[in-house]
Amino acid sequence: MQYVFGAFTLDTEQYELRCAGEAVPLEPKAYQVLAYLVQHRDRLVTGSELLTQAWPDVAVDRLAVARCISSIRRAVGDSAETQQTIQTRRGHGYRFVAEVQETASISTEDSGTAQAAEQVCASCQHHNPSSARFCMACGSPLSTVCPACTHVVQVPANFCPACGQPLRPTPVREVPQAASQDESPATRTLHAEHKVVSICYALPSFVSGASEPLDREVLHDLQQVMERIVAEVIRPYGGELYELDSHHMALLVFGVPEAMEDHAQRAVFGALAILQHEVDAPSQPGAEHPARLTWQIGIHSGPVVVGPSASGLQRGMSMSGDVRKGAEALASQAEAGALLLSEATSRWLQDIVRLEPTAPVSISGLPAPLAAFRVLWQQAVQSVWATRTMRHHTRFVGREAERQRLHHHLNLAFEGRGQIVSLVGEPGIGKTRLLSEFVRLERDRAITYLIGSCHAYGQNTPYFPMMALVRQQCMRYRMSAQEHLRDPLERMLQSLNMATEGHLATLVHLLEPPNAVEPSDGLSPQQRREQTFAVLHQLFIRMSQQQPLLLAIDDLHWIDATSLAFLSELAEQIGGAHMLLLVLARPGYQPFWSTTSYVTQLSLSGLTEEEGRDVVQSIGQSTPLAVSTRQQIVAKAQGNPFFLEELTQAVIEHGHHETIIAVPDTVQAVLSARLDRLPPETKRLLMIAAVIGPEAPLSLLQDMAELPETEIDLHLRRLQTAEFLYVTGYGTDASVVFKHRLTQEVAYQSLLTRHRQQLHQQIAQTWAERFPERVERQPEWLAFHYTEAGLIEQALAYWQLAGKRANERSAYVEAITHLQTGLNLIATLPETAERAQRELALERELASAQIVTQGYTAPEVARVYARMYELCQQLEENVELFPILLELARFDSQRGALHQSRALGERLLAIAVRQQDAVYLQQAHWMLGQTLHYLGDITPAHTHLTQSMSFYVPQSLHTQTGRDLAGVQIASLFFESLNLWALGCPDQALTCSREALALAQELEHPFTLTFAHYGMARIHHLRREPLAVFEQTQALLSLAGDQHFSPYLVRGRALEGWALAQQGQVEAGMNQLQQGLGEQRHEIDAVVHIMFLMLLADTCYQGQQPQIGLEALAEALVAVDEKGLRFHVAELYRLQGELVLQQHALDEKLAESYFQHALEAANHQQAQSWALRTAVSLSRLWQLQGKGDKAHTLLADIYGRFTEGFNTVDLQEAKALLETLA
Repeated sequence: MQYVFGAFTLDTEQYELRCAGEAVPLEPKAYQVLAYLVQHRDRLVTGSELLTQAWPDVAVDRLAVARCISSIRRAVGDSAETQQTIQTRRGHGYRFVAEVQETASISTEDSGTAQAAEQVCASCQHHNPSSARFCMACGSPLSTVCPACTHVVQVPANFCPACGQPLRPTPVREVPQAASQDESPATRTLHAEHKVVSICYALPSFVSGASEPLDREVLHDLQQVMERIVAEVIRPYGGELYELDSHHMALLVFGVPEAMEDHAQRAVFGALAILQHEVDAPSQPGAEHPARLTWQIGIHSGPVVVGPSASGLQRGMSMSGDVRKGAEALASQAEAGALLLSEATSRWLQDIVRLEPTAPVSISGLPAPLAAFRVLWQQAVQSVWATRTMRHHTRFVGREAERQRLHHHLNLAFEGRGQIVSLVGEPGIGKTRLLSEFVRLERDRAITYLIGSCHAYGQNTPYFPMMALVRQQCMRYRMSAQEHLRDPLERMLQSLNMATEGHLATLVHLLEPPNAVEPSDGLSPQQRREQTFAVLHQLFIRMSQQQPLLLAIDDLHWIDATSLAFLSELAEQIGGAHMLLLVLARPGYQPFWSTTSYVTQLSLSGLTEEEGRDVVQSIGQSTPLAVSTRQQIVAKAQGNPFFLEELTQAVIEHGHHETIIAVPDTVQAVLSARLDRLPPETKRLLMIAAVIGPEAPLSLLQDMAELPETEIDLHLRRLQTAEFLYVTGYGTDASVVFKHRLTQEVAYQSLLTRHRQQLHQQIAQTWAERFPERVERQPEWLAFHYTEAGLIEQALAYWQLAGKRANERSAYVEAITHLQTGLNLIATLPETAERAQRELALERELASAQIVTQGYTAPEVARVYARMYELCQQLEENVELFPILLELARFDSQRGALHQSRALGERLLAIAVRQQDAVYLQQAHWMLGQTLHYLGDITPAHTHLTQSMSFYVPQSLHTQTGRDLAGVQIASLFFESLNLWALGCPDQALTCSREALALAQELEHPFTLTFAHYGMARIHHLRREPLAVFEQTQALLSLAGDQHFSPYLVRGRALEGWALAQQGQVEAGMNQLQQGLGEQRHEIDAVVHIMFLMLLADTCYQGQQPQIGLEALAEALVAVDEKGLRFHVAELYRLQGELVLQQHALDEKLAESYFQHALEAANHQQAQSWALRTAVSLSRLWQLQGKGDKAHTLLADIYGRFTEGFNTVDLQEAKALLETLA
């Protein structure tokens, strides 16, 4: 019978649990429990009933059922928290609650044409539906027909199961392990990967007692011995015997096929074990002594590429990289019986062994020799947990709440209320460090501490952590280093009133190496286990009776089954003992002991940003890091202390104090080991998500994975339980987010470049086809994937679109990043006219963003425009160049290259007239009008700007064309308002400026609105209305600050300073202007620089600081002469005259000459407002000189030219003076 629930099928005839056709590993007893629960899903099943069914006639504890339930839940993606498949009714039993469908199993031995519900291809192992005749993956035939009885037989088969007729062999198609180019990378297992490994190169050294070379037969026997030794010693440490050649060299690799976070430690421990095996070889004729076998060993660690071997040799694995060369060179230089390590390997050991430097090792093909260290293995530290605590040299931050809770539970243990605390957290989160600090702070109390740790390579060693705990206590009774183990053990037992021969024999048998002591008591393995459990239980209870006992087990998730069974029994008895059992584990692991009142779980979360900065600061005290670097480290580590330490150390060691370097090998090893422990399909899904990015849309991930939704849900539940990622949002907005960015980086970097590129291409194509609306919103996303796929042509179009979209949203910083990426890509293409055209478009978008954020004077902007001009010279002049020429003219105008700008403007107007295009005419007249305004040719500027505005035809502001045309109209209105004021129309100027602001508010474009507020502030300044100026600058500064419009922040502060001075805050206003001139001189162009100096001079006049004002005016007039920027020239001369009079009241002649220069300039420009202001100043001087009539004639003539603006300050002052002169 088959029972189907979710993605799973329980086949009671095949005795198998499958998920989407793939067998799910499940222990036999767990399978029996699952089958019984499914078959009796209509009721509650007690624990006693399950014990009777699964373990008939065998006495086992009830924890066996709990272990099976936990194993089943892990297999089907369930947990004790969710209980979606099996529910636990505390104190009563269990019930299978998932929805089940029953179907009959179809045996492959049944007659007729029936086939299995799923057919597995013999060539590629792909699972096919029962109706398939050929494999859907490789095309191989799945069945054949018996020629004698026409029975359909699944292949491969030699005889018909119905009639016994021999069958002709069916050709089986060979499918290579490496996928073909047209195979979807998302639907195959990604075999080859980047991994960080340690390679141990063991070179045998034969010491012969004869003068002749070793006999071939002796060499053969020695090789057999060597093979046995290598196989025996590497098995516990998980090393792979990668190669054993005819020269008797053994190449061992640690960290494959599954990554290991402690590969270097395993390699060293394995090598030390090998060195202890000196053996005699068979005797050779003529030898006085038998030959002896010893070893020269070298170990080097680093990144390699590991993948399946096409030849099938070398255990089906091929490996490339320079790590092997380093290990081989180290072994060659080592003396007989010595172990040499590279510096890269030594970094992983953290004081596990003592090292001494030796001569560097040269390696052919590598630029620098390899630093080498000789292992003084006799000094090896025995406690792995002790070495972990040695590594902590950083400041201990945070965790005060958790430490206080541990202190509370220890106090309860002191009172005889035993406690179990489970400290849970991801790798590197600081579980071991918290334990270390807790022990340090409690060290003055009368407590016995026993602290041990489990290890990945100790999972198959019975009592692995228990042996360490007993040995640790035993060593406290050791009198000398030479003393045999039995003596301190006996003294320890005597102190606990346990000194019986049976107890001593049990502990000696537990602690001595295998085969070192032969048991003579005749006990069966089960009896010996029960006896050991009893002795250990009594040992720990007696210790806690003498004084409270803290029993700590680190890395419980790697505990061996025997130790776990013992702890489960001990846990049942702790409640009344003076004992605190503290276990440290990673998320997803749950011990089997019951959740009674004295069991507590503490979960460690990441450090806060402030705490993270403290950790980085404590490491980088001797080598100060830039603030930006520290911020990047904190952001990348996401609160994980181990990541913080390793990233900081890596930056310091490599001297990269400005940017973060690649993920350190130590971090990569920890995360890679976690990835490799995932089921293959779950890992594949995670890898696809990693290529998509730190946040992957769930709908895209589903399309890429090409798996049923139920299977994807299963894999995602596994990944969430293990805290690799979490799912946010709902429906189409759901996304898969990596909990740690570093996990995503390590998963991504482990893939080979070609695999990554194939996945990026498939992601981009799927994204473009399935989610076009998202492409429109986020083209940079598609651009990134096409770039990483190596498809430059496709990427360029999307980078340009991304920059354009960002500019439209006023996201100028992002726009610069997108466009610069596109330009970097385009530089890799051959130089052609098409490339020049595309580069020109990118440069133009880039210039728009840089002008807003950096101003026209920034060197980066100048470089962009220089490149644009260079590209224009390479292309034929045509209408397509109009927008580019417009940008160049605008840039030249703003930076003060007015003659170049005027020439480009005239060129633009010629193209526009030739094309008779209203849009081009609007833009060409605006450009010429702006340039002529700066040159001080106010009347011609007014003419062009009027014409520009006449060509404006409003369009929908929801279109880009409509927004662009409105932007040009606002700019024309701005310059026209300034011209109108100068021409003697101050009211029309204000109306014009208000019209520009209204259009900008309708446009809702932040930069344009900022520009319009600046225009309003300028007009109010010219009208001498400081309150209105101040109001407009506040709006301007708010917008410019929010959007990071640095050039307009400078303009706004300058006008604000002038307004403050005019309202009586002269000192504050002057300080603001002077500070701005000093600090932000590089932020302003020549036009604004002159205005800045003019404002400062005016403020100095208000504050009676003539010397500072005159210096500012002298600088401004030099700029006027150099650049030809003459719009303000009349006002500059007028202020010179006023300041001269303020400084030397009797120097009237010099002052009058300045006023005459100002009046001459204003009349030449037909600038009536400048002329009126100058006439007032000159008339006052003449009045003092007794030339009242002359003054009245001059002022009356100019005042009479005005027809509006009589409420402005300038006209009111003129009127008052005229009345006085009359």
